[in-house]
Amino acid sequence: IMIRRAEPGDIKRIMEIVAKVLAEMRASGSDQWSEEYPAESHFRADLASGELYVDESDAIPGLVRGMACINQAESPEYAEVAWSRSGPATVVHRLAVDPECQKQGVASRLFGLADELARQNGSGYLRSDTYSLNPRMNALFAKLGWRRTGVIRFPRRREWFYCWDKELGDGGH
Repeated sequence: IMIRRAEPGDIKRIMEIVAKVLAEMRASGSDQWSEEYPAESHFRADLASGELYVDESDAIPGLVRGMACINQAESPEYAEVAWSRSGPATVVHRLAVDPECQKQGVASRLFGLADELARQNGSGYLRSDTYSLNPRMNALFAKLGWRRTGVIRFPRRREWFYCWDKELGDGGH
């Protein structure tokens, strides 16, 4: 199992995953993602800043199964939330797993990387959000020890997004 920084050659596969996930979201009645977000330009910017990570299969070298952007950039909407603490946080964005590779621990491994990066950068604290209509991701946050801290709205989305945070609490500050 290999999680690594994304490379330019991964963008095509990442966009294939986005298309599959978008179709799955639409089929379940969710408008969390659209043609505008996340766009290839978002992933290219994540790649250029060194903040895009992929989970690559051991069995099939080069097969990217999922991805996430992990950095310390927060959406302006986060200012409205009563987070567990103030100060710098490590933030997980645009996490997705190929539907054919789900239930194999890919998302959990990417969240594990976020924990590790939060320890390395000294924040010891994580933040993220997901759509209220995304029951699997909301359940995963809870399973991994995150705490739901509030709700926000994003432009052009009909439902609320749930905000989640996690304090590592093991001297990771």
